[in-house]
Amino acid sequence: MLSRVIIIYLIVVLVYFRLHDVKTNKIEKLIFSICIPIFGLVVTIFSEMTINEDEKDTKSINTQTNKIEKSKEFLTYIQSSILDNLTIEDYEKTREIILSMQTLPLKKQCQICQIAIWSKNIEISHISAVCLMRIKTYFEKFFVHMESYTDLNKVENIEKYINGLDNYLKCKIVYGSLKNNYINKNISLLKELIEKKNNCEEKYYHMLINRCLEMKQYSEATAYSDILLKKFDSKEQTYIDILKISFETKNNKLLKQTIDKLKNIPNLTKESKEIVEFWEGEKI
Repeated sequence: MLSRVIIIYLIVVLVYFRLHDVKTNKIEKLIFSICIPIFGLVVTIFSEMTINEDEKDTKSINTQTNKIEKSKEFLTYIQSSILDNLTIEDYEKTREIILSMQTLPLKKQCQICQIAIWSKNIEISHISAVCLMRIKTYFEKFFVHMESYTDLNKVENIEKYINGLDNYLKCKIVYGSLKNNYINKNISLLKELIEKKNNCEEKYYHMLINRCLEMKQYSEATAYSDILLKKFDSKEQTYIDILKISFETKNNKLLKQTIDKLKNIPNLTKESKEIVEFWEGEKI
């Protein structure tokens, strides 16, 4: 932006000297000969800075993507190891894996324990159940603390509570009516947050849309997807959410329109490409 301003200013200077006939004025000729190289140098420096910033942003995105992919591969490897060890009844190795996974995110710990809990070995099954109960207790204590000792009228506390609820639900260790109660609580808090915070982050809209879909609140999900499209630039995740809505509501016209828009987005993730290929029946 600043480099553009300098270029415009430079053009104005050139026009000025042209109108005032720089050739006949020694002072203006001196200023002209000094200003042109300086402005050129400044514009070049700022252009290079902009390019470097863009490259840094691209590298940062690529690094984050690689980390996510490696994380998925690592989890897949652990899950595979658990299944293999259970199959060959290597319970000692399975026990070591479960007891050494404390550094993993809670969601991943739950995924591993939910595999191991079905083991024929009572000890492995018991250890997995204890780990799941420990995680469940952690979240329930967190909710009690938030409700009893924090002011949930404050935006920052609402955000903290929402993220806790979302992480708990992603762990998939709560079921039935209790799960529905947590989802409805999450929906209620998300709506409150969006209403209170004008610059609410995009992720909370995605979160709300998906929770509304879980509870079959299709009109609510559609309404917030429309707000999302108006408020933020159209992105891959937004179209994925709209695809879910169109599929759940059996809106074939919206589904086709969304697929067309999604496939025109550059650098689609592997998952999105597979979705497009599934609905179109051909590779992109």
